[in-house]
Amino acid sequence: DYLVWTLLEEGKEVANGRVDNLAVPAQGKKVVTLKGFKHPAANGKEYMLNVEFRLKEAQPLLAKDYMVAHEQFQLTEYAYPTVEAIAAAEGAPVSEDVHVACLILKGGDLTVTWNRSNGWIEYIDVNDTPMMEKGHALKPNFWRAPTDNDFGAGLQRRFADWKEPGLRLTREGLKWTKEGNNMVVTAEYEMRKLEATLVMKYILTADGQLIVNQSLKAGENKEGKPQLFRFGMQMVMPEAYANIEYYGNGPGENYIDRNNDQTIGIYTQKVAEQYFPYIRPQESGNKTEVRYWRVLDNAGKGLEFFGTEALNATALNYLQDDLDDGWDKDQRHSGDLTPRDFTVVSIDKQQFGVGCVNSWGAWPRREYQMPYGDYEYTFVIRSVK
Repeated sequence: DYLVWTLLEEGKEVANGRVDNLAVPAQGKKVVTLKGFKHPAANGKEYMLNVEFRLKEAQPLLAKDYMVAHEQFQLTEYAYPTVEAIAAAEGAPVSEDVHVACLILKGGDLTVTWNRSNGWIEYIDVNDTPMMEKGHALKPNFWRAPTDNDFGAGLQRRFADWKEPGLRLTREGLKWTKEGNNMVVTAEYEMRKLEATLVMKYILTADGQLIVNQSLKAGENKEGKPQLFRFGMQMVMPEAYANIEYYGNGPGENYIDRNNDQTIGIYTQKVAEQYFPYIRPQESGNKTEVRYWRVLDNAGKGLEFFGTEALNATALNYLQDDLDDGWDKDQRHSGDLTPRDFTVVSIDKQQFGVGCVNSWGAWPRREYQMPYGDYEYTFVIRSVK
């Protein structure tokens, strides 16, 4: 075998090298010096060291140069932006256009429209180009299409209250106020069935960035309350936005308890490639440790999503309901699915682990679960020009 190393700066290769003649006996150990490698200086950027072990010669069923093992080492941490820094951006004051049915705010090249009766964002336009499919809204999402492992453990029934949590806008309704050149919009929702409260806070900045904060406050009585499948937001973009570029774990789908085989880097993929055709339709296509997530058209224009912490993200040509069998498994197959003519984008703080222990009752390990409780996260939407 031989070793190949690659140094990445913010996901991009800046140095590489190779070590031959490892000569490590079976179950043995050896200290190897990476010739030409220099530890990067602390300059506020994230550096990763990728190490791969490849075959010098072909083996039965394995070609020459086949990668038999790999590891990634984080040398410096990623500098996630703060809400304060984003909100401090300069620009002309955000304009407001208030109607009985809606609130329209414009900042930079971004125009955002809220439905005043339910508080949800129904339109995001960039220079008058729609970024959202008509008839859909940017809304919280606590559910996923149950996996085979979920069905085996009966989680589609145990967690059912989160599928339709009964969000009801409080009497105060949608509220908005100026903060400098920015506009702040808030909406509070009751979740009576779950004895919880959800607060949505949006900041549209003067330079055209939409900061989205989602905060769940659990009730005092936590006993017997179901866990969450996920905590995040979901929106639908038009069909033209059929490409993704992201900086996070990849290139394959991965989850909080199934991502050690992936490496953090920059990946460019098609939305049509994101769904993995399991025998039966179910949750698919998630990516973890996402620094930024871009959904683009063929000209490279669209939206970028990034957080004040690492995110989970998904882009599929299917609605969640398309992949959800409901209470019990249906006798259908992924080949029966018809892709939608739009892109469903999920931006999450976290998703319940997928288990990977067995498909007849095992839950994910405790650190990969999502107990009933308080959750909060912040992400930002801005245009890619």
